[in-house]
Amino acid sequence: MLSSATGLVLFDNKGKVIWEYPRLGSVLFEKADLTGDETQDYLVRTRDYADTDDILDRGFSRMFYVIDGSTGKIAWSYMMDYNEFIKSGGLRYVRAIPDINRDGKKDIMCYIQYPYDWNFGDMYGNFTRILIFSGKDGKILRNQSIIKENYCG
Repeated sequence: MLSSATGLVLFDNKGKVIWEYPRLGSVLFEKADLTGDETQDYLVRTRDYADTDDILDRGFSRMFYVIDGSTGKIAWSYMMDYNEFIKSGGLRYVRAIPDINRDGKKDIMCYIQYPYDWNFGDMYGNFTRILIFSGKDGKILRNQSIIKENYCG
């Protein structure tokens, strides 16, 4: 069992995660029209790590959820897999964006920036991904690498 600033995790003897309980240090939110009616909803996200290059001090996020403004209930949520969170550091710049799937509601965009060092296996940026979610129901609209091809020479 391991406890850290990111949560409590139980591993088996081979290092596989059996269960986890994420710890929330702080959260940030923004208002946006995401769900069914015209009532302003809330996009709530965790603020797990601080980024010294981020002058607005937004940090990274492991999870986020949408609260329906008319009911006050969680409409849907997303949480990164523990191993992906540890490797990447989390979701960056989770924000509501204009409606790209044309369902009449704003959508949510973020990105995952893996370390690009040789030791981490993403020296060419293949694992760095842009994620776009439907604000209405959480369906992943886009999950793509930021590069199409790479060349190192």
